[in-house]
Amino acid sequence: MMNKNNTSRVLIFVTVLVILLTGIFNLSIKKVRGNINNLEIKRGYILDRNMEPLAITLENYKAYYLIKDDLLFNYSPVLKKYLNSTLNLPKRGLILLSDNLSLDEVEELKKEKNVIIEKNFKRKILDSSLTFLIGETFNGYGVCGLEKIFDKTLQKGKPVILSLDYKIEKKLYKWAEKFRDYDLGIGLFDLKTGELLAYIEKGEDKLFNHFYSSSIFRISEKNLTDFEWPLTKGNIIEINHNRYINLWYLAKLYMDKVCDGSITPKLVYIKEKDICKPKLDSFERKKQIYFFNKGFISVYLKNDKMLILVLKVNNETSLDELKEYEVLNKKFDNLAYKIL
Repeated sequence: MMNKNNTSRVLIFVTVLVILLTGIFNLSIKKVRGNINNLEIKRGYILDRNMEPLAITLENYKAYYLIKDDLLFNYSPVLKKYLNSTLNLPKRGLILLSDNLSLDEVEELKKEKNVIIEKNFKRKILDSSLTFLIGETFNGYGVCGLEKIFDKTLQKGKPVILSLDYKIEKKLYKWAEKFRDYDLGIGLFDLKTGELLAYIEKGEDKLFNHFYSSSIFRISEKNLTDFEWPLTKGNIIEINHNRYINLWYLAKLYMDKVCDGSITPKLVYIKEKDICKPKLDSFERKKQIYFFNKGFISVYLKNDKMLILVLKVNNETSLDELKEYEVLNKKFDNLAYKIL
């Protein structure tokens, strides 16, 4: 015979087991009846400085039907709308009814027996011209671009507000589309705040991330010190004792000079006072041109703004043979006067 202590232990064990089994059973019933799991966090939006959405998360619903022997051919009118034919259906198993349901359809199917509704989130970039910058997600994780850079924040459901102005982005992209035979990069900066207001890349090469010999810009290699910038892993490289910089670093060099101090470009919008009073008088010319093997870089300074444009020939033609250089240069000037 069992003593009182053993009897109590057995009763406690049986009680806990019954509670667990009841919970599992109820959870299974809820799933079959179409209850939706709301525990998943909706990925945060990516917005421009004016709260204009650039990348959003859409709710996506799928519906599955659990087929059982006793329910074979016994389909309601609602289910028949999603079944093209009932002749070739398996006797048992799970079949997909729809992978893109409206909210009304979700409510309708939730009333059906043995229907499982799955809720997930679909990422959408609202302007394809920004795909190069926004990047991509896979299974809810950022794998490249801003989606990867700000992945931790976005996964928590929090938004990322960029310093970019989408209205300016659209104007620049429309203008850049005219240059079909060239790779083109454009960056517009606010010198008072250090913010990147617009950024466009057209072509296979991201010209702002490309490295150019520091000798092109006639700067001393001794004073080059790298800085952290979200869009790159580094802004200076050394090859055979020669240093190369990208155009983000060139932008910083100009900012440091007009602000008479160290200024770091910004990609995220921060509501704060101006951090610089640009001294544009320190430049004799408000436009600088730098040439490299297959292209040229133009830097414009006006009205406390800086515009950097880079063009690269994307065929075998060298810049020396490019008869349209003067025409292109004038087009750059016209854009600068309109934007600045």
